[in-house]
Amino acid sequence: MHRDWSVQADVDGVATARGYAKSVFAEAGLDARESEILVLLVSELVTNAIVHAEPPVRLAIDITAKRTRVEGSDAVALVPHVREADRHAGGGRGLALVEHLATQWGTTLDDEGKAVWFELRRPSAHEHRAHQRGQRGRGSTGRSAALNAS
Repeated sequence: MHRDWSVQADVDGVATARGYAKSVFAEAGLDARESEILVLLVSELVTNAIVHAEPPVRLAIDITAKRTRVEGSDAVALVPHVREADRHAGGGRGLALVEHLATQWGTTLDDEGKAVWFELRRPSAHEHRAHQRGQRGRGSTGRSAALNAS
């Protein structure tokens, strides 16, 4: 499944992108935990594009049986870097979250700007069943091993 769309380059665009991404993930049948992580990371990519770059901002989601790939593009051809935010700072943690939660991530530059992308590996049927068996009778307290791979 592939979806690609323009994002409004203002604060409302972040909420709209989160909502649209959540509906795409639900349509693809992703489980709630995987969707929750993906929506958080979508929010970070879109926020960074709106705050630190220039329009047009686009978001692309590509879902296969093995992975979900999300790509946020904008018109500024500068590679973003993970930085260590001051603990009192109100921002500066977006790419650190992406780096920590995504299986892999990176930046692609072209003549029109850049695309920051991340991928989250989808658990195999065997991993999913093993995780479900491990969760019976107790609350879920963390990401599955398949989602924690990085």
